[in-house]
Amino acid sequence: MTKKMNIIFAMFVLMFISIFSSKVNAQTNDLGIQYSSHVQNIGWQQAFQDGDTSGTTGQDLRIEALKMNLLNSNVVPGATINYQVHVENIGWMSQVQEGAVAGTTGQGLRVEAIKINLAGAPNYHVAYQVHVQNVGWMDWVQDGAVAGTSGRGLRVEAIRIKIVKDGTTVQPTPQPAQPTGDINVNYQAQVQNIGWMNPTSNMDIAGTVGKGVNLEALKINSDNLPTGSSISYQANVENKGWMSEVQNGNIVGTVGQALAMRQIQIKLNNISGYHIQYQVHVANVGWMDWVQDGAITGDPNQNIQAIRMRIVRDLSQAVAPSVSIASPSAGSVFYDNQTINLSGSATNSNGIQEIDVYEYTSLLGKANITSVNGGQVNYSFSIGRNILTDGNKTLKVQVIGKDSQILNKSMNITYKVLQPMMCIDDPSGDVIIKDSSLNNLNLRGWALGSTGIQKVTVSVDGQYKADTSYGSSRPDVKNAYPMYQNADVSGFNYTLDTTGLTNGLHTVTLTAYDNGGKTTSQSFKITKLVGVDASSTKYNTSLSQLVDKQMQYGEPVTESGSSWVSADRSTVQYYANPNNFLDSYGIYQFLVLNYQSGITVDEVNNMLVGKGVLQGHGGAFLQSAQQNNISVFYLVSHALLETGNGTSALAKGMNVNGTIVYNMFGINALDSNPNYYGSQFAYKQGWTTVDKAIIGGASWIGSSYINNSSYAQNTLYKMRWNPANPGTHQYATDVRWAYNQIYNIKKLIDMCTSPILKFDIPSFN
Repeated sequence: MTKKMNIIFAMFVLMFISIFSSKVNAQTNDLGIQYSSHVQNIGWQQAFQDGDTSGTTGQDLRIEALKMNLLNSNVVPGATINYQVHVENIGWMSQVQEGAVAGTTGQGLRVEAIKINLAGAPNYHVAYQVHVQNVGWMDWVQDGAVAGTSGRGLRVEAIRIKIVKDGTTVQPTPQPAQPTGDINVNYQAQVQNIGWMNPTSNMDIAGTVGKGVNLEALKINSDNLPTGSSISYQANVENKGWMSEVQNGNIVGTVGQALAMRQIQIKLNNISGYHIQYQVHVANVGWMDWVQDGAITGDPNQNIQAIRMRIVRDLSQAVAPSVSIASPSAGSVFYDNQTINLSGSATNSNGIQEIDVYEYTSLLGKANITSVNGGQVNYSFSIGRNILTDGNKTLKVQVIGKDSQILNKSMNITYKVLQPMMCIDDPSGDVIIKDSSLNNLNLRGWALGSTGIQKVTVSVDGQYKADTSYGSSRPDVKNAYPMYQNADVSGFNYTLDTTGLTNGLHTVTLTAYDNGGKTTSQSFKITKLVGVDASSTKYNTSLSQLVDKQMQYGEPVTESGSSWVSADRSTVQYYANPNNFLDSYGIYQFLVLNYQSGITVDEVNNMLVGKGVLQGHGGAFLQSAQQNNISVFYLVSHALLETGNGTSALAKGMNVNGTIVYNMFGINALDSNPNYYGSQFAYKQGWTTVDKAIIGGASWIGSSYINNSSYAQNTLYKMRWNPANPGTHQYATDVRWAYNQIYNIKKLIDMCTSPILKFDIPSFN
């Protein structure tokens, strides 16, 4: 008896050594690794090591953090383990090493992928495998490769890690191979409490994951096996053991007995160059590794809950996974009123799970898979109007295989967001109305919107008037802008009644509203001068160029408190722009300052009542105006300004060498000593009476500006800005000078019964 027991013990030892030896064939006994997972609702689990599963499967719980360290690191001095995780909402976090925490705790964030490196250990490698939500166990990777997914929102639920030596391998997993395209595998599962589920095929899951119900029976077949070929399969069933092998659609397992399948083997018969691969999801384990061609998979003590399978070619016959974009062509130009129809094909050895379309990194949606031929599919996707923004765009097609392999294909296009456009054909520019011929002003033009125009409105001085008549034929616009919808009927018309407009400047604005809610506007000016004798002088320069020269040469200033400061460009442009002063007051900047008849001596004397020494000298002013071709209003206004209404020392007379002299216009009265220099000038001119000073001074004023043969600056505007030669021969540097003179001149004009007034309004290119 003792001898028999010794024999049995020896056999047990040999069996144990055999089993242990086969296990270590795939990993080292010297340098090892242990690791722990922080799991949702659980916290930190116990440490596992050397290929054991850390985390959970079948419970829908995420790993939130990991820590790991080498075992027996003294065997390889200097060896360290470094690791890095990709976390929800964070991305790749910083790399850590040797027991440090990678990931987060207490934040509810999932780990989505991991990279592990073994440093300082020549001839050794770190291999690792993760169990991913909706995917199961992914293939083993090693030495810094990414395990898991990123950008798909899938959690890592479990992990296995091993240290392996050169010349050894991790637990074998069939590599993805090209589906045949002409040989399919179809299978149907009988599930606990559910019954027969719908048939499925080619990598799809039969059964359930995460519901705790078992696979009880299975039928497997193919609709296009070569003649003489077959699929045979055999199952190990709870309480029954291995059942008889069946083929081609017959049932393996039991129905109605509530007995779970625990192991299975499947094989192809009488067909070379092809293999059947299969993977089972086992209770308390999760997805086990892929096996093929009759290998047993499962666990004799645990129940199978799901299965998936595929028929593959030998790798030598396989076609590499690929993705292509057939349409549109790279470099195509699209407008926001167009739909972009994207189409192409993709191939993956294990079937295609989904195809996503991105604009750069922004997900636009999932493509429609329009046809399937084994591992090859055609796809299509439509990018609707107004989805993209203006500019050069990168469209990316991302193909996700059922083996979790990801392929990308990108192309560049140009996307143009069409802005609304408008053109006013008539009138072609600003309008001056002098009589009733333009009481009805015809407005005509066209307007375009990306998806059409809703309406075109007319407003005057900011107040809505009416909608135009829109939609008239414009084939010329269609030819010029074919990318706009309804461009061939984009014309508008409207007749504007101008009789209600007051004299002065008015702004007419036309606004187009497109069907997308965008607007565009154009405006023109109406200057109404009915009853006003006005002309316009056109200058061969632009207003902007005039302002440029003022800023460069004119030294413009403006008053700021009690000081004079340099005027900025916008202030200069405002006061130099005639259109800003075409109202009934500002227009007097453009009053022609040459002599006009119609004013009597009595009216001039009336202007001079109470004006010191000037009172009663209306005849001298009227005579000097006629003789020197100067407006009497300007002469009187100028004299009143320079003499302080006839009360200055120069106006009342000053003694020079025993002679009393007068200076009514402040001529040559230099700022350093105006009375001295002004009286000396008057003495030399012989202005010994008030009338002589008025008549003589008028001649000097006329020849310097108003009647100057070179400059002819016969309006306040021309005296200030000299539009014919900007920046030179200007009466003042104050930007408001011309406007400031209006008050006195207009006050004098309003005192007269029937003054004759002429205006010269400048215009620019």
